Formats: sequence, C-alpha cells, structure tokens
Amino acid sequence: MKKIFAAALLTLTIFGCADNKQQEKEVYNKVIELHDKVMADKDALIKNKMQLDTLLAQPTLAVKDHDVALNLSKTATAADSAMDDWMHHFEPDYSAKPHDEAMKYLNDQHAQIVKIDSLTKTAVEASNKFLLTHKK
Repeated sequence: MKKIFAAALLTLTIFGCADNKQQEKEVYNKVIELHDKVMADKDALIKNKMQLDTLLAQPTLAVKDHDVALNLSKTATAADSAMDDWMHHFEPDYSAKPHDEAMKYLNDQHAQIVKIDSLTKTAVEASNKFLLTHKK
C-alpha cells in the first residue's frame, strides 16, 4: 500500500512540476511576444522622433507647432527610455525561483511591458498624426 501511495505521490509531483513549468513558460512567452511587438513599434517611434527633431530645428516652424512637436518628441523619448530600462532590468532566467515567485515575477513583467506597449503605441500614433500634417 505504501508503495502505491508513494508512486501516486511521485506521479502527482512530476505532473504538478510539469504543469507549473508550463504555466511559467506560457506567461514568459506572452512577455516575449509583447516585447517583440514593442520592438517593432520602437523602430517607427525612433523614425518619428528623428522627423520631429528635424522639424524642431526649422526656424520657420510656428510656435504652436513647435510646442506640439516638442511634447511629442519628449513622449517618444519617454517611451523609448521605458523600453530600454525594462530590457536592461528584465531577467529571462527565472528557473532558480520557486513557482510562486516565478509567476509573480513574470506577471509583473507582463504588466510592465503592457504599459510600455501602450505608451509606445500612443506616442507613435500621435506623432504619425502630427507628421502627416507637416510633410514637406
């Protein structure tokens, strides 16, 4: 009877660990997927920021447009810096952490990258809209 109980407990432990690792992997994959999306958007963000900075250097730019372009450039810089900071602090190797800690860490990272995605999208959309009205 003890052998059957021990075998059942071992089986549950093995499948439980596998399930935990699968949960961790799923959240990790969501984080990386969103990271990749933000990185693609970051290319557009940097391009727009360069165009905004070029506009800001023009002495003929109206004061109102200058203020808008400056704010959009600052927003783009903030989004870019947020992504750089996140990447600098992200630890992809969470394997030494217990499951609960790993899940908390990965969920926290997902929440952070969601915010950065939103910030980046907003900056790209707003700068696209402004730049469309200021094409040469």
